[in-house]
Amino acid sequence: MTPEEDGWFTYKIFGYKEVAVLFNNGSGIQIPGIMEPGFPVKGEMWYRNGTWTAEHPAEITVYFYKPESWSCANLYYYKTENDTGPAWPGTVMKSVGSNWYTCTITKYDSAKVMFNDGNSQIPGSMQPGFDASGMMWYRDGIWCDSETDTDTDGLADYLELVYGTDIDKIDTDGDGLSDGQEVYLTGTDPAKYDSVRTGISDAETDMDGDGLSNRRELELGTNPLEADTDEDDLSDGEEVNRYFTNPLIPDTDGDSLKDGDDVALGFSPLLPDTDGNGILDCDEKIRQSLTQEVTEPDKPEVTQVTVQFNGTGNIMSTTTIKSI
Repeated sequence: MTPEEDGWFTYKIFGYKEVAVLFNNGSGIQIPGIMEPGFPVKGEMWYRNGTWTAEHPAEITVYFYKPESWSCANLYYYKTENDTGPAWPGTVMKSVGSNWYTCTITKYDSAKVMFNDGNSQIPGSMQPGFDASGMMWYRDGIWCDSETDTDTDGLADYLELVYGTDIDKIDTDGDGLSDGQEVYLTGTDPAKYDSVRTGISDAETDMDGDGLSNRRELELGTNPLEADTDEDDLSDGEEVNRYFTNPLIPDTDGDSLKDGDDVALGFSPLLPDTDGNGILDCDEKIRQSLTQEVTEPDKPEVTQVTVQFNGTGNIMSTTTIKSI
């Protein structure tokens, strides 16, 4: 058989749809045992520790934040005292940057693991290894899986280890935003109180420059990274602080004109029929003009074209000038 990785060997059988197979080491040890029939197999089959599966068995992936004093990071793992991975100090872990190291165990779907640099080890001498299954993370005494969120701040514990935040504090840096909000919504540093502007908390910072703080945007449900959340040509700050329109709905009054077009045309973005004449603002004909800079090689004297007419809607967004 062809050796692959971490104890796996493979072999392809051609010409048969189903066969019986046995494994042996060439020195009298075999699976199944002597005088026992082979395992029936077809298609792709995997065998590990007495169990057959049609897909690659579950693995364990471990991430480890290496102490600064360690020269390297090794992973030693075992199932029982007599069933282990590579001999101590184990497998050299792979660096993935920022002092993080990783290793995937394919031999087991659950095991005990220990970290070492050939001298020091975690857990300490004479202590059992950490229980590991699926994806696991370790940093500064904290051992966690990839799903648990101890403080329910919207940021899983393993990501708290990555960002250097506290798994027991919803708002690690005390800036008024939860760690999860900073990572997923505002893009600020959850481990620093004023990561954008010195002396101003990340909650009070206005990331998109729309006139609303990050805290206010999260309260309203607007996007703190987009100045015009509903794309109605009014900034979120203008809608909330000046026109009192809904920053989440592009047409607050339902007159088929965007709030920004209502304002540009002199209508109220809060009234579908601003002048109360029975005609919706979207159907009112307004005298408008549109000016466009042009470049005509054959007519260098023409540099600008202006058109004026009575029309409905905002011609700035519905009309274009083309040379023919």
